[in-house]
Order: sequence, then C-alpha cells, then structure tokens
Amino acid sequence: LHLETPETPMHVGSLHLFDLPPGYKRDFYAEIRRLLAHSLDLAPLYRRRLAEMPLHFANPVWADGGAVELDYHVRRVRLARPGTRVQLERCTARLHAQLMDRRRPLWEVHVIEGLKSGQAAFYMKVHHAVLDGAAGVALARALFDVGPQPGRKAVAARSVPARAERPGVVSLAGAALRHDAAQYVKFVRHLPDVFRILAGIVK
Repeated sequence: LHLETPETPMHVGSLHLFDLPPGYKRDFYAEIRRLLAHSLDLAPLYRRRLAEMPLHFANPVWADGGAVELDYHVRRVRLARPGTRVQLERCTARLHAQLMDRRRPLWEVHVIEGLKSGQAAFYMKVHHAVLDGAAGVALARALFDVGPQPGRKAVAARSVPARAERPGVVSLAGAALRHDAAQYVKFVRHLPDVFRILAGIVK
C-alpha cells in the first residue's frame, strides 16, 4: 500500500476470454453480475475495505464494507468496431493503469464486449494487499466451475445493512497495535537467523 504510486500500481489483473455456446443470445454482462451477486459470501475480499488510522499513525486494517455496490464494481465496456485483439489489449492496459478507490472494496470486474471473434471477455482487477494465494483460490472457486455442471453450493443471500458500522477509533487503534506488536515479535524471533547469515558473509 505504501509503495503504490500512479506510475507503479500495486494491483494484479487477469483477462479471461470465453467461447460462448452456439446460438448464445443472453446478456453476458448480466450473467456475470448475477453470478457475482450470488458469490459475495464465498470470498471475504468482496466486502472488505481499508479502514485508515486517524492521522495515519499506524497501518490500515481491514473492515467489513457492508453492502457491495455492484454497479460500481462490475462494469460494462464495449470495443469500437472491428473489435480486434489489439483493441482488447489496449483497453485492458488502460483499465489496468487506473488506481483503485481505497474507500471501496479493492476489486473491479470489467465485462468487455464487441469482440470480432464473437468471444466474451472480462478483466478482473484486485489489489495485491487483498489477494494472497489462499484468497486467490477462494476467488477462483467463487467465479469458475471446472465442468459443465455448477460446482459451487448455493448460498442464501445474506442480509447486510446498506451502510456498515464504521469501526471506532479505539478498535482501529487496538487492531493496528496488535498487528504491529506481532510484526515486532516476528522480527525479534528472526534476529538469530539474521546474525548467522551476516556472520557467514563476513567469513
């Protein structure tokens, strides 16, 4: 988070191309949006947002962002004709260059239409602060099935308030201090290894 600049965005992105079934007439964007709406409870990153510390005295912590504005997070983009692969790549590069809004959950999906090939595409962008290996697996399971039959379990829509309760200053400070203390403990535990490495270099 601290290293991010407009020149060096710290999010990761993936572009997915889909061969649609013969005679497909449905709205691919609407289907992706519906899928994500039913998958929000399968991957916590969909709802989490950053909670900044007062006066930035410590690192931000994660908080439940409450209801997700799918109109913001799931967007539709249409390529101009003829819809070539080069146009798709340039569109994706433009989307990837834009920094993410840290006031919201740090993910976006852009459904890209108008491909000359007749394929459907979507580009997904997730901040690297959110997505580690385990979160990536959870996200993939929430989005994709490996066979023709749906593999995910149906998840009942969870009642979420339109506005999540913002963590108080005391709880934010406590979470930040606990995290920083854990980092210092980890650092102290690794000091003997550091000294051994340095001793080996000096020799």
